[in-house]
Amino acid sequence: MAAAVEHGAANAVFLVHEFVTDETAGALRQRNARDLHGFGLTVFDLEFPSTAEVPWCVGPLGFAGNGERLSSKVKLYVAKATTDWRSRRET
Repeated sequence: MAAAVEHGAANAVFLVHEFVTDETAGALRQRNARDLHGFGLTVFDLEFPSTAEVPWCVGPLGFAGNGERLSSKVKLYVAKATTDWRSRRET
């Protein structure tokens, strides 16, 4: 938000970009999904779309800025994207 204000932008996007590889642990990905869900509920009182629904983008979201570096005039969006870099093994 502060960078958006500094650059005179009308919009700001908080993007969570998940990279899935052969080394990615499923349990950690599930924990990260729970944490993102909790962040949405705690900060915005909003349930973000499920992990199965990527990519997604929600907003603009309400934001109580202080009028200087965190202006409430900037429209805030939260988004999630996933890139699957797992190797494709033929069976």
